[in-house]
This record gives sequence, C-alpha cells and structure tokens, in this order.
Amino acid sequence: MALLDSSCSTAWAAKKPKPIYQDGVLKGFRMEQQGTHCSTNGNTSGTVNAHTYDDGSTNGTVNANTSSTTSCGPSAFAFYTVIVGEHTYVLLPIPKPIGVFGAYKYAFGGGVGKNSVLYGLLPGTPIQMVNKDGNVYIKVGNRESEYTIVAMQ
Repeated sequence: MALLDSSCSTAWAAKKPKPIYQDGVLKGFRMEQQGTHCSTNGNTSGTVNAHTYDDGSTNGTVNANTSSTTSCGPSAFAFYTVIVGEHTYVLLPIPKPIGVFGAYKYAFGGGVGKNSVLYGLLPGTPIQMVNKDGNVYIKVGNRESEYTIVAMQ
C-alpha cells in the first residue's frame, strides 16, 4: 500500500513542462482582400392600439415604421511572415470570440487586425514562437496571439 501511495503522489505532483519559445523575427506582412464585410443598423418604432374585453380576448392594431441601413466594404486579411531558425512561416491570426454572444471578428473589415500582437509592428521586430496544440503562438513582450500556419519553407 505504501508503494502505491508514493507512486500516486509523484504522478499528481508532476507539472506540465513550460513551453520552449524559439527566437525569431518578423520578416513582413501582406494584406489580401477576401470577400466583403457588411454591417446593418436598424430602428423600429410604432404604436399599439388594443382593447381587452371582459372575456379576456384582445383585439387591436399595430402601426410600425422600420428603417435600416447596410454598409459593406472589402474584408482584408493580414498574413504575417516570420523567420524562426532555418524556417520561414506565413501565419494567419486565429480569431478570438468577442462580445456578448461570442461572435468572431476576423477580417480587418470587421476591425480585428488590432487583436494580433504582430499588428502595427515593423519588419525586423524580434518575436518568440512556440508550437502548441497544432497552432503556433507568437509572443512579443508580454502579449501573445495564436496563429495558423498557412505556409512553411
């Protein structure tokens, strides 16, 4: 019984190894238009004229006015090229759910490019990269973003 207890406590005490980041550099980025992004705003206003009778039934009319506007623009995606060791990677940021309903904003038409740690950085900026769970994570300072590998050389 003592042997079993000691082996279980060792297994529970084992910690996951810390990911090992590799040093690299941002080589550049490019924007590609892929489809469109649209948004709609609307408003409905009106009146209800109803009468409830003694038997509980209700009868009446509803008058409503609805107006809306839709605007569309091109969706542009940022593809980042980084060099880590002997390899060159082309990366696409993975969107994160935002807002109350967990909607995804992905394209720059939707305003998401700023969620990438590589957004706004100049070529030559040092980065760190680690591969976890089939995707890569890029770290710049204390910030980190997840990316999909689009191409690798």
